[in-house]
Amino acid sequence: MVVNQAPWPTPLTREPIGEGRPFLGGSPRQVAEDLMAARESGATEVYLAGGQGLGLDEGLQAADVDQWLGLLGEVIEAADRLGVRAP
Repeated sequence: MVVNQAPWPTPLTREPIGEGRPFLGGSPRQVAEDLMAARESGATEVYLAGGQGLGLDEGLQAADVDQWLGLLGEVIEAADRLGVRAP
């Protein structure tokens, strides 16, 4: 088994990140593309740290968590469209 874990903090954002984007960071589509690359390189599991880019050092609000979970749901949908997840 190969495990690939995103470094902390890796931002999950609504809009794409340009140059210098960290692996597994950016928009849902960008993260899904990175998941595809990880799969193609042999990774069988990828762990994303909860609350990425939310400023945990400043404290979280419920709306922040809801937004992050919504974006994570979009990552899952984008990964499904790319065929990243196994059936």
